[in-house]
Amino acid sequence: MINILRSAIYSLVGLFSIGWISVVLTITMFAKPGDGLLTNFVADTLIMSEQLESFNRSFSDVSDGIFNLIATMNVVLLSTTTLFCVGWSIVSHYLNIDAPGKAKIYFIHWLVSTLVFLGIILSISIFFLTNTSFDNAFISGFGVTFLTATSLIFYFLAYYLGVLVGTARFARSSVLLANKLPGGF
Repeated sequence: MINILRSAIYSLVGLFSIGWISVVLTITMFAKPGDGLLTNFVADTLIMSEQLESFNRSFSDVSDGIFNLIATMNVVLLSTTTLFCVGWSIVSHYLNIDAPGKAKIYFIHWLVSTLVFLGIILSISIFFLTNTSFDNAFISGFGVTFLTATSLIFYFLAYYLGVLVGTARFARSSVLLANKLPGGF
């Protein structure tokens, strides 16, 4: 049981080695950033300015809804990533594979778990970016693609680092995923 707890803590450390960026972005978005690089990026890159003008609205009219959208989406994505990352670290202790050639079985479990995770991340991103609960009607096609791709890449990287650090490498009878993937410690 102590190894499972240690593995979960290591997993969280690996996850938040880059996950802190999401936390800072979320806090910034909920705090309604003023004029700055983030606001200018969102206004210039992710928003359809011509559509705003045709509805006689300005960026300041829709910025609160868009910032709430991005912040809430980040909270849900980070929570899902944390759940999957710690979940894999705990489950990896129960994959008791100690015979030669059984590493493939371990890898198949990890691959299925990772593909399910990526599908959920993609679904969450699409749900938030196409949902009408937020003022997201003015996000451009490029903005939707950019936010979806960035979410997939960033949260997969956070998940991968958490799994890599938190895998049951100190359990005596496990064939270790971290020894089979690039970047093992």
